Amino acid sequence: RFSTLPHLFHFRTFSVFLKFYIT
Repeated sequence: RFSTLPHLFHFRTFSVFLKFYIT
């Protein structure tokens, strides 16, 4: 229950963070 929720959420957050970081 603490490996599927954060997994998907982390993926999305990571994508946004990367975009902001690269910009």
